[in-house]
Amino acid sequence: LQVCYFYFSSYDCCKPLAITVEARAVTETARITMVEAGVLNELEALFNQFFSASSTNEQKLEINRVLESFAQQQGLWRYCVYFVRHSRNEHVLMFSLNLLENLVTHVWVSLDAAEKAELRHFLMDHLISYHTSLPPFISNKLIKVLVYVGRADWPHQYPEFFSHLLQLIRVPETAPLGLTFLLTASEELGSPRGDLIMTSRRDELSRLMHQQVPTVLSLLVHTLETVAEKQRHSVTPTPPPSPNASPIKHHLASRGSPLNPTHSQPPSAFVSHPKSHLSPPTRQRHAPIVAGNAPYAPLDSKTEEVCKLALRCLAHLFSWMPLSSVITPSILDTIFHFAGLGCDSAADATDNSGNLGSLAMDCVNELLVKNCVPREFEAFLMKLFEKSFVLLQRLTGESERGISCNFSHLDDQFLAKCSDFFYWFVSSHLKRVEFNPNFPVLEFLELFFKYTFKQPEVDSFCVCLDTWGVFLDHLIMMTSSDAYGGQSPPTNNHYERYKEILVSMVNSVLKKVQLHYNIDELREIDDDAIDDDNETEWQSFLRQSLEFVGRVAELFPSETFQLLLPLLESYSQVYLSLGQIVMGEGAARSLLLTEGPECEKLHAVLKDLTSILQALGRLAEHFIGDYFMPRLSEAQLLVNKFCILAKYGTDSMLFNVSNPVPEILDHDFIEMQAQALGTLQAFTHWLAQLYLDSIRQEQNQDMVAAIISTVVESATPLIAQDIPENVCDSFAAVHRRCS
Repeated sequence: LQVCYFYFSSYDCCKPLAITVEARAVTETARITMVEAGVLNELEALFNQFFSASSTNEQKLEINRVLESFAQQQGLWRYCVYFVRHSRNEHVLMFSLNLLENLVTHVWVSLDAAEKAELRHFLMDHLISYHTSLPPFISNKLIKVLVYVGRADWPHQYPEFFSHLLQLIRVPETAPLGLTFLLTASEELGSPRGDLIMTSRRDELSRLMHQQVPTVLSLLVHTLETVAEKQRHSVTPTPPPSPNASPIKHHLASRGSPLNPTHSQPPSAFVSHPKSHLSPPTRQRHAPIVAGNAPYAPLDSKTEEVCKLALRCLAHLFSWMPLSSVITPSILDTIFHFAGLGCDSAADATDNSGNLGSLAMDCVNELLVKNCVPREFEAFLMKLFEKSFVLLQRLTGESERGISCNFSHLDDQFLAKCSDFFYWFVSSHLKRVEFNPNFPVLEFLELFFKYTFKQPEVDSFCVCLDTWGVFLDHLIMMTSSDAYGGQSPPTNNHYERYKEILVSMVNSVLKKVQLHYNIDELREIDDDAIDDDNETEWQSFLRQSLEFVGRVAELFPSETFQLLLPLLESYSQVYLSLGQIVMGEGAARSLLLTEGPECEKLHAVLKDLTSILQALGRLAEHFIGDYFMPRLSEAQLLVNKFCILAKYGTDSMLFNVSNPVPEILDHDFIEMQAQALGTLQAFTHWLAQLYLDSIRQEQNQDMVAAIISTVVESATPLIAQDIPENVCDSFAAVHRRCS
């Protein structure tokens, strides 16, 4: 139309003809618009019918065929543009955008440059104009189509693609839109799928995205830091320490008394059951080590949305960009500010800051998982340790208003990601600072001790035990000169300084797995349903807890045994005295108990004794090999006790005695007898070494004969009895080992 009008307008005599051509063009445009409007009406009717409750499967199949046929037409993109511009039907909008996405990803090269430019302009203009009124999933789809256009054309035919994106972020009104745009671009262009584009184009996009990293990172950090600064000035900060003193040194000046673990002492009889609570090592409460520990004022909804999107973008950028050249301690400061907001969600249940904390921890964890080693590594490491210390202190301490941080009120994802962070920090960085005098490693471990036992769920507690396990692996490895190329470790007893904290951990773990101390929590753990590892929740929890005890015993065996032996003795006394309350003879035997507290206390004793036997069985390896002679007397004491328990269980057959709650106590008696035999099985290696030593030294032969005789007496009566399967399995295992 413009060409025709320009040509004919140079001749006055032809002006009427130009007007006629223009009129015909307008008429043609109106006709096309009417066609598009009619198609749109029909399309909306089809989707309304498709999603109608009265629509049959046959009708839906027919509608699908019509839509598929429509999608095959040439020049379809102009219809789609019209539909997106004029329809308010969400199904039509998504259908149209899907067609445009297919066009961009499959037949984009078939369009000429003018058509591509027209479509790019429409998509961007429509997105900016209507993003606040469009449903989020439609807006996100528009963004995705635009990013696919950028993937095909940027920078050669679409050089303004990334500059438009950045400009959207810089304008407050469109910042959420721009950040969503950036996140999608990072996902699709920062690490594009290899099956969608050629290798050369993928490499080019990677290079282009890496060139944008400094600008993007600066923009994101500035966005977050602006909000963080406003929050920091919105509360009255705690007076900071001296400017010349680091926060950690200030904390060291306020340290309390040394660790003083108390040994677990259960009652000597199940009728006496005083209540006890788990507690961390006894220390004075830590003084705040940073300014501004008071909860910040909640963010308004728009600012919170911007922060969430910025943190999501950061986390994804960290997953593919080179970190060593761009990560600085100041960036860590900003990220950890938002991580700390997750600790404040306990003070206000209506606040959604836990989500912000979770997103911030995603960023930190990306750095640790990739084992980031930036240029300013020493400053980075110091900042990382300081921030982890502060985070632990906020999680385990009290707020300035005297409100303790209740983990059950915290965002579950935030708490899980904090645990992941501590795991990666301990596994990757703690060994780098262990001998640095500026790092209070012991104080860090004390805080993590408190954090471990504040976990509200069994699974999260076991994750913390995994972190302790990594630390123990490090200590155990350091005991070997192989870790230092055949040279001696830095100190002969480098792990001795961890003795108090680790022995206290064992003490508290043992309390946590005993009903005597922790019945309210343990009664909630399922001991019936079997998981994919053929374990119940209780069995998995107990195994992981006792595995920690066994690992500590590799470093401090005597201290660990000193915690276990009193428990074995006390619970065994109760168990071995049960014959006093068995009434009747033969099949008429019954326990003289009343349903209620007495049965509950007996259940606790049997369950706890079974757990302690399992723990001692886990430690059997510490009595053989080079440890055989130094620990011979302790092993004799233990094995004699195991034999007594096993023989008593076989003689009394308490699992065949009637009781007020057979569905509970019968199972307890069966598990108890099976574990007594199972623990004997674990010590058969020691028994074999004792037998060989008695022949070689011509001593202790009577003791070996007595033990074997007791084992046989404990097992033989079970052969002719109708005994539970797991008891029979334990007996068979002992018999095989003794043979």
